[in-house]
Amino acid sequence: MKPASIAIFELVKTTLHEHKNEENARAMEAYIKHLFPFLGIKAPIRKEAVKSILAELKREKKVDWDFVDLCYQQPEREFHYTACDHIRSCQRYLQQGEIEQLKKLITTHSWWETVDTLAVEVGVIAAKFPTVKSSHIQQWITHEHMWLRRVSILFQMRQKEKTDTAFLTNVIESNLGSKEFFINKAIGWALRTYGDTNPEWVIEFCDNHALAALSRKEALRKIV
Repeated sequence: MKPASIAIFELVKTTLHEHKNEENARAMEAYIKHLFPFLGIKAPIRKEAVKSILAELKREKKVDWDFVDLCYQQPEREFHYTACDHIRSCQRYLQQGEIEQLKKLITTHSWWETVDTLAVEVGVIAAKFPTVKSSHIQQWITHEHMWLRRVSILFQMRQKEKTDTAFLTNVIESNLGSKEFFINKAIGWALRTYGDTNPEWVIEFCDNHALAALSRKEALRKIV
């Protein structure tokens, strides 16, 4: 653990605790079914409070994984969000091997709001290093950890015309019949997003597959 990372984390910790709001915390905890405690700092205030600190971290032109780990060791959700914000700010510097660190985060303190943020970063790595689809993400398609399956469905959502439709088809077909809300929602969301680029493909896909009602509704919501 680098001393510099510890020092920056301690500064973030002090800064966030200075903005603690117990009334907000109760509402925020209720929103995510009391899965995690909150300090009660709404996103705009949180981001502004640590903006200069994260900007300093970004100057290194790489993700500080020690800082990220320290944030994820904290129980309060705002620290997890701050770690994700740091990764997002450095996404252009992400390297192929860092898919392993992202996998660790996806399976730690997992819920949709951090998982979906991390799915974007997985997509960034996959776009730069396509072999991670076969070396890593392929194994997530039917993984016992539901949130890894969700990421395997969603990671291409910003690829537009570069979407690997064969991979998308495989991951959806491999998860047909799931009763899991977050999987069926992800299938529909991924199809709807690709529908902005290729609506004909999405319509044909929906016609040829027995999608869950939720998935079909989400997929076609903007098309028909």
